[in-house]
Amino acid sequence: MGESAELFGRIYQKGDVLFREGEAGEDMYIIQSGAVEVSRHQGEEKIHLNFLEKGDFFGEMALVDNQPRSATATAISRTRLLPVSKNIFTERTVQDGDTVLFLIQAICRRIDRLTQIIRTKAAKNTRLQKKLSKRPVASDAECLPDKELSISPVAERPSSRLTRGYTEADIFSWMDADPSSSSTQLIHLRPGDIVFEFGDAGDRMYFVVKGTLEIFLQEDGTQCRFALLGPGDFFGEMALFTAARRSASVRAVTPALVRPVGRDDMLAKVKSDSDARQFFLKVLIQRLRETTDALEHPETYAANVRAILTPSIKKSQKLRIGIISLSSCGGCPALFVRNWHDVTQITANVEIAYCPMLMDEQEIRTVELALVDGAVRTREDERQLDEIRVKSRFLVAWGSCAVFGGVPALANRFELEALIAESYGRTLDPISYYLADQRQDSRKTLTPLAEKLLRRLRTISEVVRVDYYIPGCPPPIDILKNLIHEMRGMAPEKPARKVVCAECDRNPKRKSPAHFRLFPSAEANPTECLLSQGTLCMGLLTRGGCDAVCPKSGLSCWGCRGPSNSVLKKMHTGDSFEEILRVSLARRLKQPDKDPTRTSRK
Repeated sequence: MGESAELFGRIYQKGDVLFREGEAGEDMYIIQSGAVEVSRHQGEEKIHLNFLEKGDFFGEMALVDNQPRSATATAISRTRLLPVSKNIFTERTVQDGDTVLFLIQAICRRIDRLTQIIRTKAAKNTRLQKKLSKRPVASDAECLPDKELSISPVAERPSSRLTRGYTEADIFSWMDADPSSSSTQLIHLRPGDIVFEFGDAGDRMYFVVKGTLEIFLQEDGTQCRFALLGPGDFFGEMALFTAARRSASVRAVTPALVRPVGRDDMLAKVKSDSDARQFFLKVLIQRLRETTDALEHPETYAANVRAILTPSIKKSQKLRIGIISLSSCGGCPALFVRNWHDVTQITANVEIAYCPMLMDEQEIRTVELALVDGAVRTREDERQLDEIRVKSRFLVAWGSCAVFGGVPALANRFELEALIAESYGRTLDPISYYLADQRQDSRKTLTPLAEKLLRRLRTISEVVRVDYYIPGCPPPIDILKNLIHEMRGMAPEKPARKVVCAECDRNPKRKSPAHFRLFPSAEANPTECLLSQGTLCMGLLTRGGCDAVCPKSGLSCWGCRGPSNSVLKKMHTGDSFEEILRVSLARRLKQPDKDPTRTSRK
């Protein structure tokens, strides 16, 4: 395997297979450095599931449910891993509620990620689209899969198969309640009563005590039933861990009794009760396995994939959008101020319900689409992000900081105390400045600041579920217009090109510059490719959609839109971004025997 055991981890080289799909699992792994790709094979096709880096973990599924590995893990760079044996993992999950809650939340994010991949894959599958386009009514047999075989990677799904080994009394005992007691809080439902609807905020889950309920989705007057629920089932639990909105609707088919459990009560119980956290950990691991199966065989689970493809908003409706800034420079929402023509085009299809830069609105209102820019640097950012996730139907990570971390993420290279000391270590707080004896050195670090800052800056998707990503610094307004058109079931106005170079009107020349510079010289030719003139430009590797605004204005592309799809595919096969950059520059500039990235440092 090419591993070298060390005291605090094992070293793996690029290309080493850590484990393969179908193998037994005895360890999980924590990534201390490097990167790992998780993938599955469907015949000859390789399906990329996840790309994990420092701080991530993997391999826990086989330790929880004793099933074979569901995917293959491969080191895609020199990687140090900390293995955790099954015995140690089991001991920690029994004793440490906080660790299990962290695992549960991370697994929920992975389920959401796979759901997004399924959406993308289904959108590209013509045969599947034809099958999904046949919107069945609630009584259609095609829309009612066998309960034991139902696989639905959404928050509301039947749970009978997941509760084997646990009785209804076990579940209620965790909540300190007797299901037969008259004092237990129960909701009485008549046939047709709605428990919750698609898009509602999710602050509780439900246990079915009596009767039958159905999970369904409605669009354009037609309904699709995905599952029936009976006594012993539960539903809506994903919302407790992700703060996401409901992904389907649930109503009573017969007279029924359900018991709601609020988020705070359930999270407290998961932390304090080892049986409860073991149960939910197994439930979500099974959900993750089944979502992975739906990704590999979407046509087999067409009815369930239909649940993932959220209904588009009718063209006659105006989207209500909110624009929320976290820790950022404010450049993303400034797009709406810079060009009023763009604002009028967008407001023709949307109603801006919240945007501090444009209106004096104190409270974040419920919206269909939330544009969130900036990164998560403070505890207030976390609180605000949780709030907007609950109050929005779709959430967009808007801008490079929200998607990738951007320039602020460079702070993650340093410890929080070092950052504060460097920035504020010799700063006087106002009270000390005016009241202290000026003859004494009263300079001190602003310790209250450390309590407000997070130790590590995080992207939006590391905290809540994200539905769409629009990177860019600032993000292109045309991409936002296309997204609004897509959500209303309309064709995009101006599809993006694959790379920035394809949108640039500068003419490339076959030259081999003696050296590279980071910024164009004053004598640069405004019509000639910047690379040809010896200025490092990332346009050939960067995702298009910005209309090459920087190169057209005389600045080189710095890659704020992120890697293009072709670059991502090469990275998934094991190439590092540095290798791809070196080879691409050498080929473009006819320097096969040189390393242009080294030359550029001169």
